Amino acid sequence: MIIVIDIGHGGYDSGAVNNSIKEKDLNLIYGQLIAAILGDYAEVKLTRDSDIYFGLNSRGAWINAQNPDLIISCHFNACDTKAHGTEIIHSIHADQSILRLCDKIAKGITDIGFDLRRVFSRSSNIMPSKDYYAIIRNTKAPCIIIEPCFMDNDHDKVIMSGVGFMGQLALNISNAIIDHYKLQKVNQLNITDAAALLQRHKIINSPDYWAKGLVYNPDYVRQLIVNMAEYLKDKEV
Repeated sequence: MIIVIDIGHGGYDSGAVNNSIKEKDLNLIYGQLIAAILGDYAEVKLTRDSDIYFGLNSRGAWINAQNPDLIISCHFNACDTKAHGTEIIHSIHADQSILRLCDKIAKGITDIGFDLRRVFSRSSNIMPSKDYYAIIRNTKAPCIIIEPCFMDNDHDKVIMSGVGFMGQLALNISNAIIDHYKLQKVNQLNITDAAALLQRHKIINSPDYWAKGLVYNPDYVRQLIVNMAEYLKDKEV
């Protein structure tokens, strides 16, 4: 699976600003964290990894050239200091799978403490059959814009200032994607190969039983633990 992490704004385009805090910098932080987490599960590409400007038209063309399966566009909101909460934006043409993914991402973010403001799509004012947002309109793969909160709202700012906020935000978003697509770590053994490996090392003698993934006999599980411990003990000698 190929996932593009689109990191909003950059360079002279600061995005939303609250005092000295610039959206472009926040986007870069949590976008890179998402990329680091998902990199163990998929091929991940970033539209930027530094403070540069990448125009929307050129960015859309670059993303399409990567032939991604999913695009996650990282942003933060700002308004009139009163608006608050999480917004997730999808295409007006999004299918049910993407709508479910949007809901999972929204839940992951609101679990941190934000209120859910809305999960929505918006049509172009000029071309109603097309999307309003350029990053969605200009790309072919399913694209989701994530606005975790409003950086100028007092309630949201308290949560943003929490220790480890960015890491938790990136982890919850990543976990929603991993869960939705049932992603496994790259090069991770599947259950059949894992059972065969254990058999070769004489830790188990019934690989088919373990590879089925059914409810296991507790006595067998205890014996498996003992066998593994004995194997590791021999390795320590």
